[in-house]
Amino acid sequence: LPVHRKTDGRNCGAATGTAMNQDDVFANELLVASHGDICTHGAGALTGNANEVYVHEILVTGHTAAAALCGLSHAGSAPTTRGSPDVFVGD
Repeated sequence: LPVHRKTDGRNCGAATGTAMNQDDVFANELLVASHGDICTHGAGALTGNANEVYVHEILVTGHTAAAALCGLSHAGSAPTTRGSPDVFVGD
């Protein structure tokens, strides 16, 4: 899976806006996203789905259609639409 990062898109039109769990692990000069990070709409928390890849003991999120939970401002989920072109995590 391509690693998902802060500012990478979500299908709701937002982007992953806050890397809440860390501020020092980067891929392609963008903060790596992990479980619980929210989108710029203020909800739609990401689900950590990278097989055994962690940032500060929190599961990293890879770009996949199943990468986000339903959020308060979303009628459904807010999956990722983008990830790193050359940094991969998990299967």
